[in-house]
Amino acid sequence: MIFRVFICFWISCYAWAQSSKNLQWFSDARFGLFINWTLDYEPQDPESVARSLENVKKEANKFDASMFQPKEWAKTFKEWGVRYVIITAKSRVGFTLFESPVFDLDAKKATPARRDLLKEFTEAMRAEGIKIGFQYSLADYSHPFYHAVRKEDGKVKVDYFNWSQYLEKLQAELKHLCTAYGKIDILWLDGAEERPIGFWQKEDILSIVQQHQPHLLMNNPFNLSGFGDYKTIRAGDSIRAVLSEGVVWEYYFPLGFAWRGAQAETHIKPAYELVRIFEDVAKRGGNLLINIYADYHGNISQEQRKSIAAFASWMKQNEEAVYNVTPISVAGVFNGSINKRGNILYLIAFENSRNELLIKGLQNEVEEIVHLKTGQKLSWRQSADVTQFNQKGWIYFKLPAELEDSIATVVTVKLKSSKLMIRGHDGKLYEWN
Repeated sequence: MIFRVFICFWISCYAWAQSSKNLQWFSDARFGLFINWTLDYEPQDPESVARSLENVKKEANKFDASMFQPKEWAKTFKEWGVRYVIITAKSRVGFTLFESPVFDLDAKKATPARRDLLKEFTEAMRAEGIKIGFQYSLADYSHPFYHAVRKEDGKVKVDYFNWSQYLEKLQAELKHLCTAYGKIDILWLDGAEERPIGFWQKEDILSIVQQHQPHLLMNNPFNLSGFGDYKTIRAGDSIRAVLSEGVVWEYYFPLGFAWRGAQAETHIKPAYELVRIFEDVAKRGGNLLINIYADYHGNISQEQRKSIAAFASWMKQNEEAVYNVTPISVAGVFNGSINKRGNILYLIAFENSRNELLIKGLQNEVEEIVHLKTGQKLSWRQSADVTQFNQKGWIYFKLPAELEDSIATVVTVKLKSSKLMIRGHDGKLYEWN
């Protein structure tokens, strides 16, 4: 009975804490970066890391951060329009960018850098007004006590004393992150799926955060109802559950072929692909979190920079069409994305067409259609309906070749009323105020 009362009290306290947080800035952010800066150590299996800790330390000895310029990073990210940045404070191998109070595999004690790189990063981002997030892996392959929980013959076996010692280490590091760097905005937990959920003592994690950073937003690595403030969907995961739950979320994917290492600098996604991904995520209410890789010297490659810069330039030129707008998602209406603000529709055309572009199902009267970047008015016409549902007909407009954008072209459609009405191909009438 006492245990039940405690659980109910804890849940009510956590619910109150969540209600007092500001989720609006995150919902409005739309664009974040994840800086993957850690050891490129690939273990044969998690257990091998603790057994071969000397090999991990040899790898750490290459991590000199000789080209790390946090102020340049921050200014560049600011120019790109990045709203929040998350960095690998601690990876699953156990390497930390901060000086750990309980372990020595960190940037200050185990690398030629010999300094707290997380502190430099945090100070630089804060100076530019960028929201700060710390990724922290609950899993730590390098620590022997982490392997106190293991599977043998299909069963989970536990050395409870050593596991409790590991949890004390974990909580000491989390408390350090929450107290040593001033106000932080996001705690991005990782690695929870590698151990049974009940072993992590989630209540203690929440207690540390609520005591020292009550405003902080957390993701939901445990995928439990009522835990965390938003969800992270990784590349390859289904977003159906998130859409059905109606929660705040972000889409996390690598800019290159891999999350980190040499392959992260190959097959870099071009700007037009990033815009398409962004619009696909934004129209479903999510944020874009792009993973970029920094090498052991603290350098972000020019190829990655060029792609993000081109994407950011497009975003800046067309920010009216992508920020603080209502996404309009009805299948078959337009070959691209539609956003709305007031009586203005923003059409983002991904395919440059030598023929006329087409809007289907629009029930409103159109006042004018304008190319956003130049302000040039476009000619348009309304055709007779070819279906039994669309009483207003179809809107055709021509986009001259000289106005086409190689990434994506944005045009505005000014309506005579702010209430938008679209008849879908299913015959249903969809409305937005």
